[in-house]
Amino acid sequence: MAQTVRRIDEQRIRAVANIFLNLGYEMDEAMIRARVTYYHQVGYYALAIKESKAARLQGYQLYSRVLIGRDSEA
Repeated sequence: MAQTVRRIDEQRIRAVANIFLNLGYEMDEAMIRARVTYYHQVGYYALAIKESKAARLQGYQLYSRVLIGRDSEA
């Protein structure tokens, strides 16, 4: 089971890394940004963080700047 979880996590991280590659980041930085982004999201679930959609959206631009390295276009 642990091997399956690890394999799926790595697939997801590669998928996120592809997003960063498409944003113009080099492979090394894309992989690090993908890991940080993925671990951040997993942490939200693992810690059962509860916040309203409004509270989450309030920090959206800052999350974007920190995780993506630029302001979001959305």
